[in-house]
Amino acid sequence: MTGEEEIVFQPAKRPCVYVRQRRKKVVFAISSFVLGQCYKEIRHAVANPGSRNMKQSFRGTRPRIWFKHEEPDLLEMTGDEFVDQFTGLCGLNYRGFVVVIRMMWEVELTWMTPAQRNRWRHILLPLWAELVAYDKNYLANSKVKEMFTSEVWGYDLRCCRMIMAPRRDREQYWTLYAIDMSECIVHVLDPRDSCIGEERLLEKHSGICEKLITGLGKCAREFCKGWEVVPEKFTYKCHEELHGPADIDESAFDMVHYFKYFDGKSLVNGRSKEWNKQLKGNVLQMVLGMKGNKGCPPKGVLAPEV
Repeated sequence: MTGEEEIVFQPAKRPCVYVRQRRKKVVFAISSFVLGQCYKEIRHAVANPGSRNMKQSFRGTRPRIWFKHEEPDLLEMTGDEFVDQFTGLCGLNYRGFVVVIRMMWEVELTWMTPAQRNRWRHILLPLWAELVAYDKNYLANSKVKEMFTSEVWGYDLRCCRMIMAPRRDREQYWTLYAIDMSECIVHVLDPRDSCIGEERLLEKHSGICEKLITGLGKCAREFCKGWEVVPEKFTYKCHEELHGPADIDESAFDMVHYFKYFDGKSLVNGRSKEWNKQLKGNVLQMVLGMKGNKGCPPKGVLAPEV
């Protein structure tokens, strides 16, 4: 055997795959859904007044930095930005979407002990899919390298069962590409067009799926020693009839819904009539309440009286 580590995926009776290395065996991702790990829902009695207070917050507090997060780099958002993106008609922009992803990174790290080096999934920044789709020199981008550096995240990316790649297209609609590294399937969750039929969905997404899985293979080979991704092994599955067609302002929050409830095969929780309002209120409270948030949101928004 050469000096490089060899990785061999083998099916197991339990919902995991084992990764064989030179001297040790690493568990490759038991699903967080199987383990009963999930996002805690903020009570509507708290989330709804918080959202209402944000809309009614004094204009003097809105220019203030409500969100300040420094890992992996500095990201700030003002109260004005939160009001626009959580109550306006345009939904989350790119920065707001990254803020939500950082919240999810923080929450999901609490599902592991410091000694654990395996994790069910890894959520990539949307910058990755954008660069892979449109920039031939994406491997030279330092941000791409950072996304695939295990030391940055505190867990071994080679052991992730699911690689989540959200992408915003040129029309500003979002789609989630959930890559199952065990079953070799790229799951496509398109909130805008899930009702147009499987054939048309495949026609729409097969090209970008091919680019993403090829890009993942190149990133794995370039940045993760011993991790081999063979694009030819992957098939594409477009999920139909997820819900009615989403408006452009809803599609980003649809991504958040998919992150929370896609178990690797299907959505385990559908959308209710009030899902948008409730989800926004929940996400707002979870973002502003992050341990890593060094900003100064108003108390009436973060901890409203109920």
